[in-house]
Amino acid sequence: MTIKPRYKRRIGWTLVGLACAAAVAVVFVPPVITLNYMKPQLAVAVKSQTGITAEFNGDVNFSLLGRATIIAHDVTIPFGTIHSAMFRIPWFSVFNPENAKLDGPVSIYGGKFKIENLNAFDFNTKITLYNSRVEFLSHDYDIVRGELKNGQFNGIVRTPQHKYDVTFQNDEFIIRNQNNKLEIVGQLFADGSANGQISIQTNDMNKWFEFPEPKIRDTVKLSMDFAWDGGTGFDFTNIVANNVTGHIKLYPDGHRDIQLASDDIDYDFSFLAQPGKFLRNTKLDIDFYGNLKFE
Repeated sequence: MTIKPRYKRRIGWTLVGLACAAAVAVVFVPPVITLNYMKPQLAVAVKSQTGITAEFNGDVNFSLLGRATIIAHDVTIPFGTIHSAMFRIPWFSVFNPENAKLDGPVSIYGGKFKIENLNAFDFNTKITLYNSRVEFLSHDYDIVRGELKNGQFNGIVRTPQHKYDVTFQNDEFIIRNQNNKLEIVGQLFADGSANGQISIQTNDMNKWFEFPEPKIRDTVKLSMDFAWDGGTGFDFTNIVANNVTGHIKLYPDGHRDIQLASDDIDYDFSFLAQPGKFLRNTKLDIDFYGNLKFE
C-alpha cells in the first residue's frame, strides 16, 4: 500500500513532536526526586533483607535515569551511622519498596561503625563499603574499599601507620602488608577469640607492635603463633625474632609475662636501670648470652 504524501507529512510531524516532547522532558523533569514518605517502607525492606534495623534521618532520593536507584542519606543503624547508602531495585517496585528485591549490591559511603567483636556478618546481598571507619578495641580503622557478602570480606584497610589487605572467609582470615612482608593467618571462634600465626620483616618493631621501650633499631624477621581472647589479652608462643626465641603473654589487666632467650645477642640493656614503664606490671625472665651492655 502506498502512503499518500500528506499522510507522510503528518507522520513526520508527529515523530518530530514526540522527539521534542522527549527532549523537553529530559531538560525540565528532574532526574532525581525526593520521596521521604517512603522511609517506613524502606526500613521494613532493609530489616527483612539484612536483619538490620535502620532509621532514615535524611532525604531519600529516587533516580529516574538508568535503573531505579535509591539513595538514602544520614542513616542510623544499631552499631553506627551511614552518610549515604545507594541501592537499586526493579522499576516496577519503585513505589512498593518494602516488597522489592535488591537489584545488585548496596553501596555505603562514609560509614562510621563501632563493633565489639570480629564475628562475620552473614549478608546474602553484597555490601560495598567506601571511605568508611570502624572503631574496634579503641582503635580506628579506615576502610578504603571493601566488599562483604555471605560471611566473606575483602578490602583495603588503613590505620594511621599502615595499610592492610584483609580477607575474611567465614571464620578464617588473612591480613597482609606487602611493604613489610606482614602476613597474619588465623581462625576466629564463636566467642570472638582467635588463633593463628604472624610473620613480618620490619625495621620498626616498636611502631608495628606499639611499644615504646625497649627500642629496637635493627631490622627484625619475626614469626610466632598467637592466641587472642577477643579483647586485650594475647599469648604469643614459639617466637623467633632473628636469633631470639621466647614466649610473651599479655593479660587483660595489663600484666605481662616475658620469657626470652638467645645465645648470641648484641644489645644495650641500660634502660633496665632507669625508671620506666617497661618493668611495670611485668614478670621478666631473660636468658641472654653475647655482647650485653648495662651502662
